[in-house]
Order: sequence, then structure tokens, then C-alpha cells
Amino acid sequence: MPKPDANGDGVFDDLARDLDRKAPDEPVGVIVTLEAPASSARVRRIERRVGSFSVRNRFRVVDAFAARVKKRQVRELAARPEVAAVESDGTVRALDASG
Repeated sequence: MPKPDANGDGVFDDLARDLDRKAPDEPVGVIVTLEAPASSARVRRIERRVGSFSVRNRFRVVDAFAARVKKRQVRELAARPEVAAVESDGTVRALDASG
């Protein structure tokens, strides 16, 4: 099974490929996984460091938040010490939920 971030830069490979086709200020939907809970204060601190973005949801089950960011902010987010990974925000469906 391929790794979602083969080069270890903190940006999942499918998102990195998608970024190649976008302009620097084009919006991108992402999930940002953190090393600690995605409290509103923690997310605001990150936003102050990388620039304004639109938070769509902060998750409690996993240490992450969903946001709309500019393409140029994706790698800045991934480089933050409190960020574990950045991946595309997309629809997820269970393949077999009958189990």
C-alpha cells in the first residue's frame, strides 16, 4: 500500500499533485492534522503565522481542522511544528458498512 506522504514533507501526495495545477492564491480545501487538539486558540495561532484562512470545522475525535486556504499556504502549514500533516478535504464513503 502506498504511503500518503511518500517524501515526508507533511503534504499528502494527492494534494501535492493537485497543487501543481493551481495558481498561488487559488483556494484549496484541506484537512490539517495537528500534534495536539485543534482548539480555537491553537488554530488562531497557526492562522496568525501563515495568514488568514477560512476554518470550516474543528474536529474533536481527531486532532484536526478543515479549512479553505490559498495554495501558497499549504506548504507553510505543513512546515509548522504543531502540524502533523495536510491533506485534501474530500468526501469519504464507507465501502462496506454492513460489518
